[in-house]
Amino acid sequence: MTQEEKMNIVAAMMKSGKVEIGQFVVENNGTMTNHQHAAAEGSAVAARFPASLGYEQGMAVLDALKEQGFVPASTNPSEFLYQMGCTDECPAQLHPVVWLKTKQLLREMLEFWYRQLITDKALSKARIEEICPRVFVDQNGLQLSLAKPKPVPSIESDDLRNIFATI
Repeated sequence: MTQEEKMNIVAAMMKSGKVEIGQFVVENNGTMTNHQHAAAEGSAVAARFPASLGYEQGMAVLDALKEQGFVPASTNPSEFLYQMGCTDECPAQLHPVVWLKTKQLLREMLEFWYRQLITDKALSKARIEEICPRVFVDQNGLQLSLAKPKPVPSIESDDLRNIFATI
């Protein structure tokens, strides 16, 4: 498919109200195809998180998340790192990240990941909550919204804390 044909498809979808510039198109199989990734940052709710950790740090965290069963071992690194803001190299197709643990643990992971941006007030927890359903799904493919903050420490919370202690 040529670039012009792709642009025509996106234009038709925008006209129909199904997509805005910068959004990903969710296809029937759950794959998100990014037709306008250069404009994604300008959308009202981005389909990815902002830059925080570098590529190597992101890979280290992803490897630990896989090893400890927070995400499947099959999680694609290039897709994950793009969605988490570790790289600007957008894969042609993006699959949502499958989160295997609780919504509370997802909240904790994201707050650890973005703790510096949160501390610097460059990113709010409310913004993280807005972006999360566009990036994370549960094992059934349903979008995940974050749990309300709960101070309920667990062994898995400690595991997350340990992952981020080395970053």
